[in-house]
Amino acid sequence: GVEEAQRSGDELELVHSWVVPTSWNSAYVEYLGDVQLMEDMRRDVLDEALEYARSLGGAPAGRLEQGGAAPILAERSRTANVVIVGSHATGGMARFLLGSVSHDLLLEAAGPVIVVSDNE
Repeated sequence: GVEEAQRSGDELELVHSWVVPTSWNSAYVEYLGDVQLMEDMRRDVLDEALEYARSLGGAPAGRLEQGGAAPILAERSRTANVVIVGSHATGGMARFLLGSVSHDLLLEAAGPVIVVSDNE
């Protein structure tokens, strides 16, 4: 993403989405504390990603969103020049398949999508 933003001259925005696990079934007050704790943890993940992108020479903005990754990224694709998303399918037949987020994003995106695999 950093290299693409540098090449194109576009702004770089890192988007980290998260959802409250559907299995949570706690009391309301406890639930709110758990959600805040989870959001704080997700913000830490985003901050680490921003720091890493900066170490590569990027100047990213960060966006933390609550919700499913594919719908959020599809919405962002309406104004982005390109959306870059990772896919972490494992070897063998899985390398021919996309993960659910990248697959759903390719179906819903309003603009170009680059899917990057972590398999080398």
